[in-house]
Amino acid sequence: MQIKKKYNFSIAKAVLFTLLLTLSVIFITQANESSTQPLEISKEQILQEQKEILHRRLHEVTLINLFEQEGISSHYGKKFHRRKTSSGELFLLDKYTAAHRKLPFGTIVRVINQSNQKTSLAIINDRGPFVRKRIIDVSGIVAEKIGSSGIPPIKIQTILDSNDSLKMDDELFITFSLINPPQITLYEHINVLTQSTDFTYMMDMMHILQEKHPYINYTISVASSQYFEGYRKERLYYLGIVSPDIYLSRDI
Repeated sequence: MQIKKKYNFSIAKAVLFTLLLTLSVIFITQANESSTQPLEISKEQILQEQKEILHRRLHEVTLINLFEQEGISSHYGKKFHRRKTSSGELFLLDKYTAAHRKLPFGTIVRVINQSNQKTSLAIINDRGPFVRKRIIDVSGIVAEKIGSSGIPPIKIQTILDSNDSLKMDDELFITFSLINPPQITLYEHINVLTQSTDFTYMMDMMHILQEKHPYINYTISVASSQYFEGYRKERLYYLGIVSPDIYLSRDI
């Protein structure tokens, strides 16, 4: 009886081995056949990959040219209204302008009041402030928008052309937002609502829309070639909404 059990067990092992060997041959044959087939990549996959590569490049270019500074902000008093600034323009309390010690005239900065997270934008058209720890003097309207009646801690952000490459590219746009840091993008990614050469008009519109729809990322954009070619030349500003995935690319 014991010999019969051993004999049956040996047969079972032989059958199992034969079955496994057969299955292995089948799987290897199928794998070889499938490996000789051409890879099927859809047009959508190719476009998506190109899109992700483009987003990474825009993100990298943005990081290279992003300027940030933290300190204290102050604002112009009424006595400076209609006085000439260092750029030659008249200072006006109701214009979205500011003074900085070094940033080029015409630079747009995003100003964040770090005590309440309120933000606004301003164009640098003057020099100052020349008081320790203060990094920017803002106009009355900018101070009002960021909820500042004194000298709050602030952060400023902007895009600088560190190697003069951005001003040579007509396809790139510098985009400023109240919600996100400045971004370099393409015109095709901007859903334009209106356009104007009047920055203050565009800012008034932007604040109105942002207050009504706080979760929509409204932006003001300008072609990089115009933005960096000189402050005295007229610029065309675009008020719109940038495609959300452009900002998601920051996490790539």
